[in-house]
Amino acid sequence: MEVSGKYLGIWVTSDELEEIFGLHPAIGATVFLLGGEVVGEMPELGLWVRLDTVSVGGGPLDLFPDLAKERPRRLIRWEYIHAAELFEDRTELERVVGFRPHAA
Repeated sequence: MEVSGKYLGIWVTSDELEEIFGLHPAIGATVFLLGGEVVGEMPELGLWVRLDTVSVGGGPLDLFPDLAKERPRRLIRWEYIHAAELFEDRTELERVVGFRPHAA
């Protein structure tokens, strides 16, 4: 399945979030949603994602509100992808989804 150009939402733990960003989240949540556009794939490592949002459990609290402006490209390693959802466009990613995993 070709995922480049699609919008991806993945749920990660706080430890995984710390590994991806190199910092520990100040909030005590256990599950976070990373969302953005897939811009490439490294089959042996993971997906390159241009991030738009990092929120607590997929809720309205965005941990990095300026992220959408900066749009960093991060490598999301395969081992971090436990639960994910593909979206056709950014507007679908932005809507509140009813699916809430208990743990990433």
